[in-house]
Amino acid sequence: MLNSQGKIPPRHIEAVKKAEETGVIIVIATGRYVMQRKWITDELDLKVFSFRMMVQ
Repeated sequence: MLNSQGKIPPRHIEAVKKAEETGVIIVIATGRYVMQRKWITDELDLKVFSFRMMVQ
């Protein structure tokens, strides 16, 4: 989703917004910490439901 500069291109933002408007549930899967990925969900203006899975 990110380009070579680590930014979200406008066409990706628009595609995600259109998908969410049609009822698609958007899932951001990453190994980043919550605060490291917060800017992504903020920029995409997602309705966020977040959970963390702990593996032992």
